[in-house]
Amino acid sequence: MQELATLVRPASPTDNTMVKLAGNALNWLHTCMQILEEHYLENLGHLTKKLENIHLSNWPEAFQVATRENHGRTTPGPVPEGVASFEADISPQKPGTKTEH
Repeated sequence: MQELATLVRPASPTDNTMVKLAGNALNWLHTCMQILEEHYLENLGHLTKKLENIHLSNWPEAFQVATRENHGRTTPGPVPEGVASFEADISPQKPGTKTEH
């Protein structure tokens, strides 16, 4: 946040100006996080619906390929909670039941 707050550099800023710049940076970060959260949750919902129509008998192999391709881009490896959530989402469900997350 400090980097954002120092992007705008007024000449001889007052304490009040610095407080406003810091608040603006904090607000910007908060708004960006909200936008990204909404974006990824919406996309996750669409992708989960697409998965319902795909035969996933060989998903572990495909998952290994996907995580190998993504290695180092976001995290050092698959996050265990994410893998467990994914497994729960694609596991066959009994007729008339629905998994809630």
